[in-house]
Amino acid sequence: MAARVLYECAENSYDQVIVIWTGINRLDTVITRALHETYPGAWEGRPDYSFCTPIKGSVWYHAGGQAGSWTWDKTCPADIRQIFKTQYLGADARYLSDISLSNIAYTQSFLEKQKINYQMSFIYNPLLDYCNTLHEHHFGTIDKSSSYYKLVDWDKIKINNTAFEWAKTEPNALEPDQLHPTRDAMKKWIDLTFGIDIAA
Repeated sequence: MAARVLYECAENSYDQVIVIWTGINRLDTVITRALHETYPGAWEGRPDYSFCTPIKGSVWYHAGGQAGSWTWDKTCPADIRQIFKTQYLGADARYLSDISLSNIAYTQSFLEKQKINYQMSFIYNPLLDYCNTLHEHHFGTIDKSSSYYKLVDWDKIKINNTAFEWAKTEPNALEPDQLHPTRDAMKKWIDLTFGIDIAA
């Protein structure tokens, strides 16, 4: 997500940026666009494995968590599966926190340097313990002992009423998977949290 923020800011001009970070346990990997287009359907713009984000010159593949679709969806290219498998091998909360927190600090520094107003949140509260839930593999808990924890400006990140925790208290605000807030719920939550009506 950090790379995507920089890319979008390089390609477009923004007065304000809203970043909603995903799970600490979610990893991404970037490959060249040329390699990506050797995979089934990718050259035509309809990759068989759709959990990827093409940008100019490269493509980001998203793991979705330690037990994400890359582990069972056979349309995920074998070498991408191997990259994720290697990344997660022996990964603990400190390793995963280091990656996420350094990227958050990096993004905040970039936005401040560019004098772009920004607000941030997480899709869930990353300081809560989800170990005994079905969501641990894609959420994860921040390890506060990470060297990068103190580099993050936590005053700029709203985690007291995150989208997932809020949606759990609202009727019909979660998709059937009981993980993702519905589109309408996200619109309402963004308005409540950031004071921005994206439905207008």
